[in-house]
Amino acid sequence: MKKTTLSISCLALLLLSSFLTACGGQHNTNHVHAIDLISGQRLILDLEAHKYADTGHFSNFTSPLDFNEMTFELRSRKEIRSATQIGDYLQLDTDSGEFYLKYNGVSDNEFSYSLFAEVGVADDFGENIYIPFHMLIWFENCDYPAIATPFKGQVYFSKQFSLVDVHDYYENKGIYTAEQVNDNTLFVDSKDGYSFSVQLTDYNDYVLFSLTERKS
Repeated sequence: MKKTTLSISCLALLLLSSFLTACGGQHNTNHVHAIDLISGQRLILDLEAHKYADTGHFSNFTSPLDFNEMTFELRSRKEIRSATQIGDYLQLDTDSGEFYLKYNGVSDNEFSYSLFAEVGVADDFGENIYIPFHMLIWFENCDYPAIATPFKGQVYFSKQFSLVDVHDYYENKGIYTAEQVNDNTLFVDSKDGYSFSVQLTDYNDYVLFSLTERKS
């Protein structure tokens, strides 16, 4: 069985984000949005947003609200069933599916955020894949998700989760069948006919998270 390393589109979105900035794409707005590329569902939030850049399926913006204030604000919204804080993320369970808001730090005396769905595009076989972003803690060589979605290079997995959590994540989506094959590898098959493996490699100080396309 041949395995091809699965890369996730980063460069194209980096260029797109740079294009938006260069062409004056950043502006003030009263709403931000993100789109789930698998389901087509859209989340629109009425928020005062500055330096807003819309890539088409995720948004970057700044706000006068700090992370705690933003958390309080979003938890009061009727379209958001729950907003669970995980590190610098808010995992948003909404009527349109699951989305994330990531806090990116302070920019020109305002607070910078990214709003995005839990979907990454698999370059190697051109499929959209759900990614458990809330289980991932750091992305090497890519300013994710403030510039690009979702990662390129090494990706690090939080030790507070396990491969069983990844298994349950994919099974609960209803479009995948997940099978754990050993202590660190999970095979995932989609109803659309493509499949991939998830591998966690424990180096004691950190755990690497990798996706690999599976071909017969």
